[in-house]
Amino acid sequence: MAAGLGVKSADIRVGFASISTTVGDGVCTSTHMVGVGHHGVNMRINHRVREICAAMEVGEHTPEEVEKKLLEAKRITPKHHKLLNVFAAGLACAAFGRLLGADAPAFVTTLIASMIGQYIRLLLLERHYNAFVVTATVAFAAAVLSGLGAMAMGSTMIDTSMSAAVLMLVPGVPSMNAQTDIMEGFPRLAVPAS
Repeated sequence: MAAGLGVKSADIRVGFASISTTVGDGVCTSTHMVGVGHHGVNMRINHRVREICAAMEVGEHTPEEVEKKLLEAKRITPKHHKLLNVFAAGLACAAFGRLLGADAPAFVTTLIASMIGQYIRLLLLERHYNAFVVTATVAFAAAVLSGLGAMAMGSTMIDTSMSAAVLMLVPGVPSMNAQTDIMEGFPRLAVPAS
């Protein structure tokens, strides 16, 4: 997008709570940082934004048109239903638990506990709770429920169940951004930020 506006160099750092951009024309550079709120993960919007940026790069859109297209993309791009999100997060945690050697009772309790944890997470984020409070609450609830459930079902893998139940809290977006930076030839930017 910056190339479409005549900028010679542009570097972007995407973090959990901020985005910083440095642009230069060969003589001067300018750096700006803005804070971002909870943004979730929606790869459909990600792909749409990339398409808009590519069109801007070759001069197909003015900055005003790009702003309208970005707002439209945010408005019309569908999101998955909350219950699908909850089930997918639970299944992913349970599957990781199985990869870590969890037995069948631990798999079941990890699935249920992490689904409850993800549901709590979504509810708290919708109500704009502090991210650290959300993380602590979800980690506690998912680990305790998974551990108690594994004990009640006679599992020998209580610690694995508890660990796997909180894996949905691992930040995957910074890792994904780092991987993209490396593949696009910018390894110095590929340091996941907290």
